[in-house]
Amino acid sequence: MLFQKITNNKFFYIASIFSIVYFLNINNYVGNQLLFLLLNLSSFALFVITIRKNVTAVEFFFFIFLLLSFWFKFSYMLFFDKLDVVSTTLEGDFDLSKSNYDKATTIIIIGFISCIIGSFLREFIFNKLFNKKIFIINNYFLMFYKKYRFYILFLFIVCLSTIWTVNIVYSIYSKGVVNTEVPFVLVHFFSWLYTYGFSVFVSILIYVDYLIFKNKNYFILGIFETLVTNITMLSRAFVVSIFSYIRGYAQLIEFNKIRFIFKKIFIKLFFLVFIFSFLSILVVTQLRTNNFKKEQYSKFNSLKETTSIILELSLNRWIGIDGVLAVSQGNNLSFDFFKSSLSEEKNIREKSFYMKFFFKKYIFNPTDKEEVNTIITPGIFAFLYYSGSIIFISLSIIFIILCCALIEKFFLIFSGGNIILSNIIGYTLAQRLIHFGYLPSNTINFLLSFLITLLIVLIVSKIIWK
Repeated sequence: MLFQKITNNKFFYIASIFSIVYFLNINNYVGNQLLFLLLNLSSFALFVITIRKNVTAVEFFFFIFLLLSFWFKFSYMLFFDKLDVVSTTLEGDFDLSKSNYDKATTIIIIGFISCIIGSFLREFIFNKLFNKKIFIINNYFLMFYKKYRFYILFLFIVCLSTIWTVNIVYSIYSKGVVNTEVPFVLVHFFSWLYTYGFSVFVSILIYVDYLIFKNKNYFILGIFETLVTNITMLSRAFVVSIFSYIRGYAQLIEFNKIRFIFKKIFIKLFFLVFIFSFLSILVVTQLRTNNFKKEQYSKFNSLKETTSIILELSLNRWIGIDGVLAVSQGNNLSFDFFKSSLSEEKNIREKSFYMKFFFKKYIFNPTDKEEVNTIITPGIFAFLYYSGSIIFISLSIIFIILCCALIEKFFLIFSGGNIILSNIIGYTLAQRLIHFGYLPSNTINFLLSFLITLLIVLIVSKIIWK
């Protein structure tokens, strides 16, 4: 009876997975076994914190990204290599003969514990400061939307399609390619739209339509927007980006206590996302080849090649562990070194600050075009450890979580409780954090864009809500 109760508990299966991975790698970890145990325990604790119902979107996505790199990817490298795979997948310099994994592991443990503390502290503060509010749609807007619903959707799709077409034709904003012939203001406008601007407007439309008509079909617009946006900016991140919409919409349905057949919808959604993800990577890989390489290739990737690319991305493209391993062996770490990284400037086809100091040798691909900008980021943990201080990492992570959660909360309140929008904002912030370390001064522009977007959302909300 007791065993049945234990096995019926979802935490039993979660703990079992973490335990199996721990015991599989216990002999592969070169260093202090107690630290390795603490790494796996803190990873398990962070995962449990992540799946709480009241965790914010930025915490949810940021913690998931951390676990994928510092637990999943690190475990994969330990199990499959004894440093054979590390030598081919690890970005940056790390020499196991120079030192063991202990310093990097300590950084990860402190980072994870700080994330947990930050999450609980945020929950305590927000419960004291914020109360739940009920938002009611203005009658004049309600009548207007019901009357012109079709025309609003049609005009919105036309605007999206026009911008997508302009971008793909003129390459104004693309991942990995810098267009120096386009005006500065236009590039920043398209950068904002493609980073999260499109999703902000789509989430507002989905949210309003759902509250008025209780129609779930508009959610397809979110999937469509994410797919085409990623394709037209040459990004293979559709499979990750779409979860900001999915999590937000699932929360919306649950909060409104609408009957929701989760298993049936989940299966359909899983296959839909899987198919679109495969098609997205297939198309984008070909477009990136044609746009990045000096010589054009007419041959399309086969299904086998695309599957291989998907497998490589799912295992190796998580940011974090590479940077921490490389930076942890640095000899010049200090607060002065940290300050010097803040003045990094953008130079195409030149090593970034991180690459300059933590890559013994890096050769840019000679087959790439001159406008291709190869960027390798260390991640937030490694970037903060430029200071050489673990205490600085801990305090900074707690502060960052509180600030990002506050930004997300402001969007939730000013948008009339739009939980889909708050998930979009949380995901965008999490993406910024996990890829942090390249041109850190751009964070000012990034935060300024959130302020402008918040004002736009507030103006729109004044029209929609009483």
